[in-house]
Amino acid sequence: MVHHALVRVIEPLFEPRFIEDSYACRPGKGTHAGMRRAAEFARKFPCAMKCDIRRYFPSIDHEILLDRIACVIADPGVLGLVRTILFRARSSPATGIAFRYKEPGLGGS
Repeated sequence: MVHHALVRVIEPLFEPRFIEDSYACRPGKGTHAGMRRAAEFARKFPCAMKCDIRRYFPSIDHEILLDRIACVIADPGVLGLVRTILFRARSSPATGIAFRYKEPGLGGS
């Protein structure tokens, strides 16, 4: 639930920065749009190469990633939440994340 709330806040900031031919988990895109685009490429080009870097995301320096995110998001609370999700998910990808965050005047648990 926290992840979805965070996405609603930061997605409008990052969506315009993504390349046009990225289709996974993006509003107005998805599998069917990606397949249509792949068909367009198949009609134009006789060959294709599919590449995937195994376990790419866990291999990148997440401090550099957070620095790049901080260039777009200035709110320390949002950045802290991103950091928590990023590093907890990295250390235990199969478990949920327990939060004990309380913003003054907003309640919370």
